[in-house]
Amino acid sequence: MVLVKLPKKKDLNAFITEEFQKGKDQKNKIEEIHRQILVTKKALSKEKEFLEGKSTFKEIVVKSKQWFEIYRHMVTSNGFLVLSGANAQENEKLVSKYLQEDDLFFHSDIHGASVCVLKTEGKIPSEQDLLEAAQFAACYSSAWKNSFGVIDVYCVKGNQVFKHSHGEVVAKGSFVMRGERTWFRNMELKLVLSGSGDSIIGEPFVKNNKGIVIVPGRTEKKRICETLLLKLKANNIDIIYKIVPGNSEILSR
Repeated sequence: MVLVKLPKKKDLNAFITEEFQKGKDQKNKIEEIHRQILVTKKALSKEKEFLEGKSTFKEIVVKSKQWFEIYRHMVTSNGFLVLSGANAQENEKLVSKYLQEDDLFFHSDIHGASVCVLKTEGKIPSEQDLLEAAQFAACYSSAWKNSFGVIDVYCVKGNQVFKHSHGEVVAKGSFVMRGERTWFRNMELKLVLSGSGDSIIGEPFVKNNKGIVIVPGRTEKKRICETLLLKLKANNIDIIYKIVPGNSEILSR
């Protein structure tokens, strides 16, 4: 039996009501404390997930760029790096800084073509490697903008390329070739885009025919790039803009 002493000048009903209310208030306080604990736990859990996700994101994104990635480039079937200039300034730099004596210089037989350099690194490229580099050079020339289907491409060694003609320096981005040239006739203007996300590549059709094939056409470059962005599920349209030479059409399979 529990004996409770009533305060003076208070009847029993008033005392019971007051004590009941105190108990109820105490219960509400305890429930509020529990609620706050749960809210805090959830907030800490979300913060942990965010930090873990942020850490993972950094691991994926942080990537050191190779020096050649500022240029349009490809790697041939046998591992030879091919570089292409996008303008006169890049053409000039490719030749002056990166073209070695044993490297190969490719150029389409048309005014307004990119310089393409195949880096040999002292090795001898196969006929397939040469064809791939030649088609790459064909695609990145004014032949694409003029909607040509084919174009001739020639190739010389690095030690046959000069900046002087009869004692005079030629225009920026232009060069003089001396000696015998190797010709690749009627190279088709066909590029293949493949990959996804941030890893989108553009390669000549003679190397890879398993992606999305584009050829010179009437659809403006902006629209083609937007279509390719969706088809390839790419993360950045700038990558595609760098690959697509100009107005194009997508070949249906």
